Amino acid sequence: MPMDRKKYPANWEKLSRIVKDEADWKCEECGMQCRRPGEPFDTHKRTLTVAHLNHRPWDCRRENLKALCSGCHLRYDAKHHATTRKVNKMKKNSTTFKQHDLDRDQIDASDLIRESAENLEAFIVLRCEPSREKSLALTKLEEYVMWANKAIATHGVWTDSEGC
Repeated sequence: MPMDRKKYPANWEKLSRIVKDEADWKCEECGMQCRRPGEPFDTHKRTLTVAHLNHRPWDCRRENLKALCSGCHLRYDAKHHATTRKVNKMKKNSTTFKQHDLDRDQIDASDLIRESAENLEAFIVLRCEPSREKSLALTKLEEYVMWANKAIATHGVWTDSEGC
């Protein structure tokens, strides 16, 4: 699955290069020596990639990154990709949560809420130690976004006439 560069930090190339250099350009799973920069291309099998162990591209803590050859990376991601496909298919066919027809202002407001929540989620993931409180914070953040979007979809975008 191709990477969505918008989900990665601006310095991703530098971060991934550091991980690959630390691994001496060998797969940290199977030990295969992979192609270094400047070496002629021979096969995709010798391409070294960097995997996010929790499948969150914005979480670039070193302990969440692992240098993997393309084959090991595909195997590592296989279950996650299968689950994502299943969930997306289920969402597409679901009638439980009706999609409202939104106007441009509602879409923009919803996008802003989602982007703000994604930034806060990344901060929580990167700055909070794993704990019950961290899990609750992430769950509550999802709830806040859901209810804010429900309010926008149901009642429209509210603007204060005094600009507050």
